Amino acid sequence: MITMSVRGNDKICAWSCMATYIGDKLAGRPVLGPIRESDNLLQIFGQMKQIPAYKWLVSLGLAAKGGNIRTFVAGSMLQTIAMGLMATLFSTILAIPVSFLAAHNIMSRVRGGMVVYYVTRTILNVVRAVDTIVWGLIVIVWVGLGSFAGLLP
Repeated sequence: MITMSVRGNDKICAWSCMATYIGDKLAGRPVLGPIRESDNLLQIFGQMKQIPAYKWLVSLGLAAKGGNIRTFVAGSMLQTIAMGLMATLFSTILAIPVSFLAAHNIMSRVRGGMVVYYVTRTILNVVRAVDTIVWGLIVIVWVGLGSFAGLLP
């Protein structure tokens, strides 16, 4: 994530490199070279980019037609965290009604409830028995590779 230029060559700087650089700076010794963020740092965390103005911004008069706007584009780490949070939210919303259908003490009091109970428990057991990687492959084949596929399993 940090790159140091040593005699014109870029070198990825690890913790020991950073410790040496900071120690040299604090002690007043000459450093090996200047440091800067790595090229992929902004791809990981996100960056500000110029993109074409959205139609709604143009229609509201907030941007010129055919112009560009400066906006934040999330990096891969932020996208991964967002997919995990969305998957957790959707699975929680889905689990609430299913948990009532899979509860023996609730469904035994309803006419025909035991049939619903056993069907629901069978479906949950099958879903739990299939490994997560298999579900991931099924979803990728179903919807294609992308953020939506990462959200579903």
